[in-house]
Amino acid sequence: MKDPERHKFLSEQARIYRKLIDTLEETHPGLGDLSPEGNHPLAFQSRQLLNYRQSLKTVLDFIAALEDE
Repeated sequence: MKDPERHKFLSEQARIYRKLIDTLEETHPGLGDLSPEGNHPLAFQSRQLLNYRQSLKTVLDFIAALEDE
């Protein structure tokens, strides 16, 4: 691995996103089953959860690319 500091930073970002996802899922059970579209009471939280999951996937992809170097 060429850049251990970047790996450390990205790993911390992944940890934060996992914590955000876990917290949303704990405070809003079943949120992952709701559609992020529409105007229902939990639409905003559902969109947040979707965004956090996408961001986590992106960070994990970056980590995998760093580890392949």
